[in-house]
Amino acid sequence: MEAFILGTLLGVREAKLILQGVNTLYVVVDPIKADDMQITGFVHVTRDITEMRQAEIILKRSLDQINLLLNASSYILYQCEAFGDFDATYISDNIEPILGYKPDEFLQKGFWASQIHPEDAPRVFKELNQLFEHGIHKHEYRFRHKDGSWRWIYDELRLNRDEKGNPKDILGCIVDVTERKQAEEALRKEKAFSETAINSLPGIFYLFDEKGRFLRWNLNAIVATGYSGEEMSRMHPPDFFTGEGKEKVGAAIQEVFEKGEAWVEADLISKDGSQTPYLFTGRLFYSENQKYLAGMGIDISERKRVEEDRERLIQEMKLALEKVKTLSGMLPICASCKKIRDDKGYWTQIESYIRAHSEVEFSHGICPECMKKLYPDDYDDGS
Repeated sequence: MEAFILGTLLGVREAKLILQGVNTLYVVVDPIKADDMQITGFVHVTRDITEMRQAEIILKRSLDQINLLLNASSYILYQCEAFGDFDATYISDNIEPILGYKPDEFLQKGFWASQIHPEDAPRVFKELNQLFEHGIHKHEYRFRHKDGSWRWIYDELRLNRDEKGNPKDILGCIVDVTERKQAEEALRKEKAFSETAINSLPGIFYLFDEKGRFLRWNLNAIVATGYSGEEMSRMHPPDFFTGEGKEKVGAAIQEVFEKGEAWVEADLISKDGSQTPYLFTGRLFYSENQKYLAGMGIDISERKRVEEDRERLIQEMKLALEKVKTLSGMLPICASCKKIRDDKGYWTQIESYIRAHSEVEFSHGICPECMKKLYPDDYDDGS
């Protein structure tokens, strides 16, 4: 070891060595030179750095573990400046498998700002003012992947300040939420489609759970009942009926949840107190092991009016037929005085009988033959 040290120091002013053994030593050796600059000896300072080296090893292992966890994580950690374009000063290595960029690329000046979608950039930078007001901020925006595609990014930031309270830097994490955004967009389109479908139905649409809480309804339900959507959300099916109608509807709902389907006719009571006859249907379905009732209500006012008109017409026809039968049956009539015998055996003048069994009224006069027979002196045959 001495030969190694001596050989290392020849021609140099000093040397710093780390010697590994049982302990780790940090040695600083300075040569002693005579007036003619010849080395006559050495002076060295030795410090035991075993604990420091062990701490470094432990720290390196910890950092390696952190990097391993980060590489397996979907969250990208970063540190950036708190001014200008908020350029990143640190980015975790898992940026590459997630967004395709190497860390060195992401750390280039102006890189982060240049990759934000042009439609999102103004909003992103404007909303960053909230970070300086509240110290934390969360936002979502589209960011360009290295392959050129746009990815939705969830970005959560925290502002660090120095001892004077001035902005120092920003720590944050970002995660690719593209799949979530695509699922939300698909759900939005599905909801828009279903809303259009149920709003195009000719009657009321409703969906509620076993507790009678309305979950969906269409515009026709709001128009027919007169209640707002907010009011509907706090109401239950029996609230729209009274008396017998409420009992019938309650029984039908119970039948749906027990047997699978049912229908009932009842008068719907609107917010203004008006009553409208409706035919209500219900069908049971399951979602995530929960029971729900979906159905429609059809305004049957016109059908009821037609039925009433038909019933009135039938009654009028029956009455007319009864009168026709009375006058068209076999009538016992006297061959001499022409009186008619009624059902009770009484003989009645023919005009009295007909008047009693129909709506016919008589006016009296004398025919020419009877006039000549009864009043021959007053008869004038016109000759």
